[in-house]
Amino acid sequence: RAPRQPGSSFKPFVYAAAFLRGYGPGSIVNDVPLALGAVYPNNYDGRFWGTMTMRQALRASRNIPAIIAYYLAGGEESVLHVADAAGGHTPLNRYNRLRDQDRSYTYGWPLALGAVEVPLVELLQGYNKLANHGVLQSLQVLRRLTIVGINEEIDAIETAHSQGLPVQVADDLADILREVPELASHWLAIPEVQTAAKTGTSNVCYQRDAQQNCLLQAPRDVWVVGFSPRLVTGVWVGNASGTPLHPEANGLVLAAPLWKEFIDRKSVV
Repeated sequence: RAPRQPGSSFKPFVYAAAFLRGYGPGSIVNDVPLALGAVYPNNYDGRFWGTMTMRQALRASRNIPAIIAYYLAGGEESVLHVADAAGGHTPLNRYNRLRDQDRSYTYGWPLALGAVEVPLVELLQGYNKLANHGVLQSLQVLRRLTIVGINEEIDAIETAHSQGLPVQVADDLADILREVPELASHWLAIPEVQTAAKTGTSNVCYQRDAQQNCLLQAPRDVWVVGFSPRLVTGVWVGNASGTPLHPEANGLVLAAPLWKEFIDRKSVV
């Protein structure tokens, strides 16, 4: 339940906000060098792929097109309200609280890359809506589980169903997430099970020079979030203390094996 930075696993909600403004999977964005004031954001691989569709951009998790989609969607408040409607309430709540204290506060364009904190349970609520045509199915919080022989007794608290995203928007995003390249690789591929997923890695600067240039950057939170026909599943890996992981850590290396094993086992039960 602790808020953590979701990294690229937050990007579907950025594109959802853009789709609500009339854009769609086939809309064109450019993966080219971009200057935002004195900052020059980059892609994970340090390269630029040029003109592409939003479908291709999200599928390949390109950073520059996600930032462009963020602006096309109307900026931070549009994105935050979409995430809130999908079940991710913490980012908007924190934004409102900090804005009450300082009207100049802003997440800014880093929000497009997941530079906001959200609990895993809320991120799962958002993906739940993508998996279910925009409808949030009931969240069951288990309070007690008693197994006697073949009988199972479960006490659960259920939340009501709600339509958080338009059907077409949710279905378009779900289709894109089913095309993520890693789902066809050994990292996430599960034979005979149709899955959709998104990885995420949040990088934090732990040391700066006198001019505030980053000297030491390392991953802190790594994720895989997605769904099969039966399950919506998320895995977060990190240190509870917030200390950095290995510099080469990412969602595929650390979270994917856990996500894949869980989905695979539960799909045959």
